[in-house]
Amino acid sequence: MKGFVLTDRERAVVAYQAIGLSITRIAFLVGRSRETVRDHLERARIKAGASNAAHLIHAVYRFQALPLPDPEPRTFPVTVEQQRGLELVAQGCTGRGAAQRLDISHGQFEAEIRRLRTLMKANSRAHMVSRGWALRLLE
Repeated sequence: MKGFVLTDRERAVVAYQAIGLSITRIAFLVGRSRETVRDHLERARIKAGASNAAHLIHAVYRFQALPLPDPEPRTFPVTVEQQRGLELVAQGCTGRGAAQRLDISHGQFEAEIRRLRTLMKANSRAHMVSRGWALRLLE
C-alpha cells in the first residue's frame, strides 16, 4: 500500500468519494461520465493496494495521498465493538470477515456498523472511514 501516487483526476474523485458523494454527483462535478469516474476510482484503488472503497479512503489518508480532514469534536460515545468494527472496515474487511474476526454474527456486525454510520452521519462505508479520520477514531 505504501508509496503510491495518484493523478490529479484520481485525487479529485477520491476526495469527493471521501466526503460521501455518489458516483453520479462526482461525475457531474468533474464533468466526466460515471464510467470514467469508476475507472479513476478503480485505478486509485489498485495503486493503493486497497480491496474496496473504504480501504482506499483509509490508505489515501494514512499515506498522505490526500490531506487529512479537519478534526471535528465527537459528540457521541463509540463502543469498543464499534471502534474495532470501524478499524476492520478501514482495513478492507468485508462484513463477514470482520464479524468472524470479532467472533460475532454477520448480522450483529452489520447492525453495529449501521448504528455507527448513523451516529457519524456517513452515507457509505467509505464516507464512514473519512468521518472516522475527522473524528480521530482512526490513524
